[in-house]
Amino acid sequence: MSRISILDCTLRDGGYVNNWYFGKETMRNIAKKLQCAKVELVECGFLLDNITDENCTLFSSFEAFKKNFDDYIDIKNTVLMIKTGTFDIKNLPACSNSTPNFLRIIFKKNQLKDALNFAKELLDKGYNVFLNPTFLSLYSEQEFCELAGKIKEINPYGFSFVDSIGSLNPKVLNNYYNIADEILSDKTVFCLHLHNSMQLAFKNACAFIDNSRDRKIIIDSSLYAMGRAAGNLRTEVICEYLNKTFSKEYKLDEIYKLLDEYMYDLYETYRWGFSLKYYLCAKLGIHTDYGSFLRKNPDIKLSRATQILSMIPDEKRGIFDKKLIDNIIKSFKI
Repeated sequence: MSRISILDCTLRDGGYVNNWYFGKETMRNIAKKLQCAKVELVECGFLLDNITDENCTLFSSFEAFKKNFDDYIDIKNTVLMIKTGTFDIKNLPACSNSTPNFLRIIFKKNQLKDALNFAKELLDKGYNVFLNPTFLSLYSEQEFCELAGKIKEINPYGFSFVDSIGSLNPKVLNNYYNIADEILSDKTVFCLHLHNSMQLAFKNACAFIDNSRDRKIIIDSSLYAMGRAAGNLRTEVICEYLNKTFSKEYKLDEIYKLLDEYMYDLYETYRWGFSLKYYLCAKLGIHTDYGSFLRKNPDIKLSRATQILSMIPDEKRGIFDKKLIDNIIKSFKI
């Protein structure tokens, strides 16, 4: 893997748009063509207990995952994500040529201890483990220093900067980067996962790359920006930028084929992407699910949406609470 790599997360983060229902042939072809395009890592979905639908990119075991993808793509260069507390890894085999080499553990602030224990077990099994703390923007500098110190103790393969709300700008992002760079091992790969709520994803990615110096980094992206809420950094855009600026060799024709064959139709069906209500959530530092909720209420205009979102207490800003926002809306007698 070169110093700068791409991880395409269409089949995982994009699943928030269509409930992970891509269909077996579509998910196979997306993964295959991404690998043909020389995208280094393809994230194929979540490992999640009690899942049985083979047309979804949610998998109850490696066996279920391999049933859809084995002999079709290079399994060892795929990635699966696990939400802390949603998957039992006791029966997970040791890492081998017949398993994905990369697993990502996503966790909230209050799940750090469980996530670290979880990651240790996976490291013992030989996997390249990423730790992905969500809602980076809700960490103070002190909290982030403490987080990085705890993560250093287990020395994972990778650490991810996850802008769940989409509120970061290059100055703030680089400050988090510099803190982590001082604390974590030089061998720890840094990964960047962006949401485009304030239309800053590409600018933030460029700043992150410029600030990375000699450290290995991985940039998350998705085809046609398919992803939760306002969507992600675009694979087609960042790949072209890296080709021109860093002499990468991504095959854009293969990526364009995916846009033509699958992504345009998916977009016409599900319509993800930028919304001013997502922008307001990012501006106020609030979970994007509040924006999704307000988008389903077109009678709530932007001025009123700002008032509603401003009334969400600090302790609820990183956790969507439908009852809370319902009650706030009722208080305005809309």
